[in-house]
Amino acid sequence: MIVTYESICIVFAYVFLENNSMKQVTNRFERVDQARGIAIALMILFHIYYSATNIFGFENYVFSDDVWFYIGKISALLFISIAWVSFYIAERKYSDKIVNKYTKIIVQLSLISLGITWGTYFFIPDQLILWWILHFFALSFLSMIFLRKLGYGNVFVAILCFIMWFVTQNTFDWNLFFMFGFTNTSFASADYYPLFPYLWVMLLWYVLWKYMFENNFEKILVKKGKRDILFLEYFGKHSLVIYVVHQPVIFWVLYVIR
Repeated sequence: MIVTYESICIVFAYVFLENNSMKQVTNRFERVDQARGIAIALMILFHIYYSATNIFGFENYVFSDDVWFYIGKISALLFISIAWVSFYIAERKYSDKIVNKYTKIIVQLSLISLGITWGTYFFIPDQLILWWILHFFALSFLSMIFLRKLGYGNVFVAILCFIMWFVTQNTFDWNLFFMFGFTNTSFASADYYPLFPYLWVMLLWYVLWKYMFENNFEKILVKKGKRDILFLEYFGKHSLVIYVVHQPVIFWVLYVIR
C-alpha cells in the first residue's frame, strides 16, 4: 500500500509539476538556483536518514541524531530564505500582477500538501504529516500578498510575530489552530512547519532582500562568465518536482533493500 501511494506521487510529479516547471527556467539568478540546489540536496540526505531509521528500522551509523536534525533544519531555513528572494524578484517583475501569479502557486502547493496529508493518514498513519513545509509556503505566500504592502514596516511585524509566538508556546488546551503554531504538548506531526515562528523569519528575509535589491546588491546572485556547479542549478530549477519525488524514490529503494 505504501509503495502504491509513493508510485502515484512520482507519476503526479512527473506529469503535472515537471511540465509546469519547464516553463519557468529562463531569466533566473544562477546563485539562487545553486543555493536552492544545496537545500534540496541536504533535504534528500536528511530524509534518507529519517526514513531509514524511523520507518524501516535501519541503524544509524553515520552521524548522531542531533547532527541529522540540524541538517534538516538548515535545509528548511535555506528553502525559506530563498523563497523570499524569489518572491521579491517576482514582485519587482510583476508588480500587482504578482497576486495572480502567486495565487496559482498557492493553489498548487495546497493541493500537493493536501495529498501528502491524506496520503500519510491512510497509508502511513504513524508518520502522519499535518503541516509540512509546503503547507507553510502556501499559507505564508498568502500572508505575504497582503504584508508586502508594508515594505520595511515588516520588521516590526516580524518582531511582534516572534513575541506572540514566544509568549503563547504550549499555552493552549487544544490544537485547532495548529497551522499557526498554536498547540499543546499532545500535538504530533512527522513534519511540522507552522506559520509561527517561521513567519518572522520569512518577513526578515523579505526585508533583507528588498534592501539588497534596492541598493544594487543583486549582482552577487548572478554568475558572470562560465557557469559552474550545473547539477546544483538543475536541482534548484526543478526543486519542487524533486522535493515531491525524492521521498517516494527513497521509500522504493529502502523497501526493496529491506
